[in-house]
Amino acid sequence: MRAHATRAFRWTVRLLVGCGLLLALAAAVVWWWAGQEGSLQTVLERIGGRVPLHSEGVQGSFRGPWHIARITWERDGIRVEAEDIRLEWQPLALLEQTLRLEQLAVARVQVTDTRPVKDTPLPEPANLLLPWQVDVQRLQVGSLSYQGRVQFAGSGLDAQYAYDGRRHHVELAGLHLAGGDYRGRMVVQARAPLTLGASVAGRFAAPVPGVAEPVPLSFDLQAQGPARAIGVRALLQVRRGARARGDLPEATVKAEIHPFERMPVQQALADFRQLDAHLFRPDAPHTLLSGHVQLQPETKARFALQADVRNAAAGPWDAQRLPVSAVQLTGEWRDGQALLQSLAADAAGGHVSGSGKWRDHGWTFEGRVADVDPAKLHTRLAALPLSGPIQLAGEGQRVDFDVDLRARAAHAAGAHGLAAEAAALQLRDLLAQGRWSGTVLSLSQLQLHTDDASLEGAGEWESAGRAGSGHLQLHAPGVDAKAQGQLAATSGRGSLELSARDLAQVRHWLARWPGSAAWLPPPALRGQARVQLSWQGGWRDPTVQALAHGQALAWQPAGNAQADAPLPWVVREASLQVNGRLHDAALDVHLQGDQGQRRIDLLAAGRVGAADLAHWHGQVASLALQLQDPGIAPGPWQLRLQQAVDWRVAGSDLEVGAGSAALHAPSLPSGGAATDARVAWSPLRRDHGVLSTAGTVSGLPLAWLQFAGGSQLQALALSGDLVFDGQWNAQLGSTVRIDASLARVRGDVNVLAETADGSSARVPAGVREARLSVSARGEQVEAHLLWDSEHAGHADGQLRSRLVRASDGSWSWPAQAPLAGRVQAELPRIGVWSVLAPPGWRLRGSVSADVRIAGTRAQPELSGPVNADDLAVRSVVDGVGLRNGRLRARLAGQRVIVDEFLLHGIGEAGGDGGTLVAHGEGQWTPQGPVFSAEAVLSQLRASIRSDRQLTVSGTVQARVEQGASSVTGALKVDRARITIPEESPPKLAEDVVVHNAPGLPESYAERRQSGSRTAQPMHLTLRMHFDLGPDFRLSGRGLDARLAGSVEITNNPDGTPQIVGVIHAVDGTFFAYGQRMKIERGELRFTGAPDNPALDVLAIRPNLTVKVGVQVTGRAQSPHVELYSDAGLSDAETLSYVVLGRSSSGGGAETALLQRAATALLAGKSGSGKGLAGSLGLDDLSVSPDGTSGAVVRVGKRFAKDFYASYERSLSGAMGTLFLFYDVSRRVTVRAEAGERTGLDLILTFYFGEPKKK
Repeated sequence: MRAHATRAFRWTVRLLVGCGLLLALAAAVVWWWAGQEGSLQTVLERIGGRVPLHSEGVQGSFRGPWHIARITWERDGIRVEAEDIRLEWQPLALLEQTLRLEQLAVARVQVTDTRPVKDTPLPEPANLLLPWQVDVQRLQVGSLSYQGRVQFAGSGLDAQYAYDGRRHHVELAGLHLAGGDYRGRMVVQARAPLTLGASVAGRFAAPVPGVAEPVPLSFDLQAQGPARAIGVRALLQVRRGARARGDLPEATVKAEIHPFERMPVQQALADFRQLDAHLFRPDAPHTLLSGHVQLQPETKARFALQADVRNAAAGPWDAQRLPVSAVQLTGEWRDGQALLQSLAADAAGGHVSGSGKWRDHGWTFEGRVADVDPAKLHTRLAALPLSGPIQLAGEGQRVDFDVDLRARAAHAAGAHGLAAEAAALQLRDLLAQGRWSGTVLSLSQLQLHTDDASLEGAGEWESAGRAGSGHLQLHAPGVDAKAQGQLAATSGRGSLELSARDLAQVRHWLARWPGSAAWLPPPALRGQARVQLSWQGGWRDPTVQALAHGQALAWQPAGNAQADAPLPWVVREASLQVNGRLHDAALDVHLQGDQGQRRIDLLAAGRVGAADLAHWHGQVASLALQLQDPGIAPGPWQLRLQQAVDWRVAGSDLEVGAGSAALHAPSLPSGGAATDARVAWSPLRRDHGVLSTAGTVSGLPLAWLQFAGGSQLQALALSGDLVFDGQWNAQLGSTVRIDASLARVRGDVNVLAETADGSSARVPAGVREARLSVSARGEQVEAHLLWDSEHAGHADGQLRSRLVRASDGSWSWPAQAPLAGRVQAELPRIGVWSVLAPPGWRLRGSVSADVRIAGTRAQPELSGPVNADDLAVRSVVDGVGLRNGRLRARLAGQRVIVDEFLLHGIGEAGGDGGTLVAHGEGQWTPQGPVFSAEAVLSQLRASIRSDRQLTVSGTVQARVEQGASSVTGALKVDRARITIPEESPPKLAEDVVVHNAPGLPESYAERRQSGSRTAQPMHLTLRMHFDLGPDFRLSGRGLDARLAGSVEITNNPDGTPQIVGVIHAVDGTFFAYGQRMKIERGELRFTGAPDNPALDVLAIRPNLTVKVGVQVTGRAQSPHVELYSDAGLSDAETLSYVVLGRSSSGGGAETALLQRAATALLAGKSGSGKGLAGSLGLDDLSVSPDGTSGAVVRVGKRFAKDFYASYERSLSGAMGTLFLFYDVSRRVTVRAEAGERTGLDLILTFYFGEPKKK
């Protein structure tokens, strides 16, 4: 028996040892498995099968450390999302029944609470015991947000948590919430009565009116007591040690909280001043609240509420202010019923009063609004105070309302004046009666009137079933609309009519509504539109008849206000018609438009249908597009679809079927024949964010490139029969793959080149290869350009960059994308560069460059040499002709360094025409261009026109920096021959008005003027010194003189030029009143305005025994002309000597001649017309009576300033007399006479007394 027991005991021991070994082995295996990669994911997957837990991006083992990219938990309306979770823990602590986490770090936590609001109080827990002890040594959360009945967001949470079986301990080391930083601690007993002790301290800075810097504030909160009755005390005050003075923020709150009662706050008292609600909630308005709020119990089930709050920073909502300046209210809480006994609020310049009550089955409010100013609610509303009653009643989800607000005129226009009133929305009255019941809104009456619009109607809308009925009528500036009917899922009938007489006026009216700036387009749409719509049946598949028609529609973006911007497209006529059931309706589109002289005509037809609002399908059965530009070719460009194309849209997915189109280009005036091209594409798809497209272009002629390039390519006057082929194959999704190219397949192009004799002629470029290709793989994108020709040079360029994918899946080329590339070019001496010059100018030269590209798209950096030779600039109209030029420049990052810029003038008879040598440096900065240059002119023939020959020397410095420019320098005229035309060019009279041709809404000058109003003006500082030099001659209009002197040209701060200096007329003559007069003294003195110099001019008629002439003084805009005589002659005698050369002793003919001269003199006319003598090349032609021989005809000619010859012949005699005069000096004149008498006279002139000037 004993042996049997011993044997049983041995087997029992062996069995227990074996089980122990098996358990140890199993534990070892589990411990080993828990340390393997993937064990954590397996555990979370099994947990996720039992609880609503979903995890993504799990890394690490179960023993740790953990790394989870995203984890989501959701139950009973609460959803918790956490990202980038890292956890380190001690698994062996589980043997001690302790969960010990060394570190738990979460990058982002978002809690969404959609649980319905419950009226029942929270149940009181019996205890807060946990089965195990918990020790979280460090908890970190980067950002924390809660979305529910309230919303808040915090960051930088750093805390510790521990549970030792008796108490819960929480230590808050840091939390950033609503602009403040908080610390605190809390201890809660795990057993009844759940005693709590907590303290929180916070610090933040608050801006205070009248204080320059934010004031540091401190916040302290203490909470103690059992969980069923917690006493709370909070204090907000200026931090100790702060130096701020004035009325500073302060608040004190005392409260008793019963969280498990129907009335959680049993007693409260709050006193505060200068509180800004924006400090505690970033989305709250700015306030300065002062006052007190008191809640105290009167009985066990009755509580009284009193509040008196003032707001010293009241303002409109759109200024982030609260439009309430004071609130006083009294109320009660009685047996589950809340009574609002009285409410008195000062809001928006008016007063709101009322009373109400709330009980389990519903609530009511009756009040009145008196003189509430809408302009103080929102600045987009006009100052028309509103008054009227408000009645509200609710039960459950139902709310009945009756609002009747009417406006009266404001007492004063206010500081904004009439302009502000015109721009604001003036609300006259609002009448609304109806009911809101959960998902149903019923309006039995709706009337809304503003100063210029009205909306009237009634209706009902059910949001759950998306069904409604009613009628609305709108009358507003530029638009009238009317709608009536009913619509549900399977039934309905109604109509809509809209007539917009002026879309610009409609847009201006809509812009006055608050909040419209978020969805209104820029103010660039104008024209007229009309829409007619009728439907029958439910919105799932109604029968629709719709017609939309537009006229004179124009859209011009705001950037096109610049002077050099292209003209906008104007749609003259546009119509869209839809007929049929919505799942498969016929669609017709017709559009006619123009852009200047360009015309477009589009005609398309097809079908369109929708299964629901997110799924649409259709077919383009036919499409014909015709483009015409008479400035390029008389015929049209045409695009015609060759087969029907199906399309489908499902949410964000899109599919367009394969198809092809024919392109027809007209024959060009330059010689290109009419050709056809073909575009073919495979199905275009966008599926789950991946866009795929591919196609080819074959036989594309040069005419299409000219049409796309517009006037810029037209200025090149390209011609030829060049033909291109192209292809593209692209896929854009999570990665990018693009292959696109355009290459020459045949033909040539003609360019403007210089022949051997220097003239311009068109020659074939001899194109051997022309190709542009773009490819992208992933983020990398590369473009390659190759041009190779026999006569038009060679160019080879590559550019590499990087694309970036946005969070929404779209790809973009950001401003910070890096660039890398190189461009090498060798372009011969051709005239294509004239496209860079102003109209009428011609540029010529050969260019070579080797440029490397780096930097970013926003700030590219270029480096390498750019050289040009055989440069020539010519403008026949302006008389500019420069040649044999040379440019040596370098690109260095964002700088352009010009080491040498040389141009030679065209000399006379093959001589030297001088030089222009310049150097400088430029750079483009975020503030604008910076440029400095210096030019040296050395006897440069700046103008070679026959009537405007000018040779100058000197230096000029120019600088542009930060929106300001300066030009300084000094120039000296070496030689000038300026001829003034005898007659001014013809011009239109002032009463002639020129209108633009149809399709040209603005002239170039008008667009330039409108662009100048929006462009930022550049300040110019000008200081130039001009020396007229020793050989400056001016002739024309009777004047022939050499000018001398110097002037300095500057400008005022407003940009008007100023001239200071003196110009003298030296050795000059002036032909006036039939006589050539010698300019003895001529001076123009500039003291400011260039058009009003001071005048001091004395012109003397030579070869007379007396010194007479004309003297001009005063200023150019108000000259004073008088006769001059140094012998004290009367005006009549002086005029006789000026006109006749002698005293007026004759008869009526002389008197008439003198009268005409005097009339011209007094009228301010110069009398500088040539007349008959000037036309014959003579200086004097006159007929005068002679007492002995009758009338005498006299002709005279001045060959030099001191030598004069005249011939006289009597009409009654047979012989004439030739006189030669030579002025040896002022007092000595030699006269030689030949004819009837021959002799030599010496004439001496003596002056006596003081000359008397006239």
